[in-house]
Formats: sequence, structure tokens, C-alpha cells
Amino acid sequence: MVGKTLFRPGKRAANPPLGVSPGLTPLVSAYQFSRGACTIMFTDGVVDQRNRDGAEYSEPRLWKILKTNSGLSPQALKETLLADFESFRGDQPPADDLTLLILKNC
Repeated sequence: MVGKTLFRPGKRAANPPLGVSPGLTPLVSAYQFSRGACTIMFTDGVVDQRNRDGAEYSEPRLWKILKTNSGLSPQALKETLLADFESFRGDQPPADDLTLLILKNC
């Protein structure tokens, strides 16, 4: 975010956004997905979420849901995953950011 207090390009910030540093040269690459391929990205807030008993949602649980439902549309997959996540989480508030991105090459 570029703003008055968070980050100003050309000036040294006390707490610059993650991945932004002087002299950083981004690596640009490309990948061609086959038709029907699905890419899923998520933040650690999803898998690190704890339930009332203190158990983590975990990557193995996430991957199990994804593999079991791999034939679903991205929208249906998202809804299935979020329903499982919310059921697991129960009344526990999110402890971190929650980001889930599902891309499918049609």
C-alpha cells in the first residue's frame, strides 16, 4: 500500500511491505497450464486456524478436501472448502488473514 505513513517509494520505510526492498529485482516467469488445470493459493491463516480444542485446520486436511472434490467448479470447490473450514473453526475468531484463490484454466 502506498500511503502517507506505510510506504513511500524512494524513501526508506521503517516497516516496508513484505517483499519490497531496495535493489530488489523481481523474477518474472511464465507457466502454461493445461486445459482444466486448477491452481489453488492460500495464506497460512487458513491452515493455521485453530478450533475450540486447539487443533489446527492443517494442510493435510485442506489437501484432503481439495483432492476429494477436485472435479468441482472453482465456485463449488470454494463453497465446499469454506463450509468445512467454518464447521471446523466453530465459534473461534480468525487468528490471521484468510485468503483463498482458486484459478481454473477453462
